[in-house]
Parts: sequence; structure tokens; C-alpha cells
Amino acid sequence: TSFSTACYPNPFRNSITISFNIPRQNRKNTELEIYNVKGEQIRKILVDNSQLSIVWDGKDTFGKAVNTGVYFYKLRIDNKTVAVKKCVLLK
Repeated sequence: TSFSTACYPNPFRNSITISFNIPRQNRKNTELEIYNVKGEQIRKILVDNSQLSIVWDGKDTFGKAVNTGVYFYKLRIDNKTVAVKKCVLLK
């Protein structure tokens, strides 16, 4: 099974939309994780099985705005990583 993701705009200033193409039968136990360049998880977003995109507002788990820099988002389904992509936050 192939999964595709895209993010726009990239680089972004306030928020970024991360869209994904997941077959309907695979839309259970789906989450999007955001990591900084140090490999630290800064946010985890559970994906509702009807969603085809997520908007990340550039904030961490505690609602604090993160710094300018490179971030990686990881799409995980049933605890398996199916996609990892890079995005850039500019302030």
C-alpha cells in the first residue's frame, strides 16, 4: 500500500496544512507527529479517520509557539511509520 503526503505552504509562517492520501481501510490508529531537528517530538496529533489533512499551527504540545527552523512530520498508522517529510517554519 502506498501513502502520499504533501505540505503547503512550505516554508510557512503561521500554519501549515499537511495533507495525506490514506486508503479508507487504513485510516484507523493514524497519528501525525512533529519533530525538531534534534529528533525531539514536539507535537502529536491524532487523525480522525475522516480527515485528509491536518493544520499545524506551529505550536508544541503545550501551546507554545516553536522557533524558526526545520521540522519533520511523521505519519504513523498502527504504530508503523509510513511517511516522513520536512517543513520549514519562518517567523
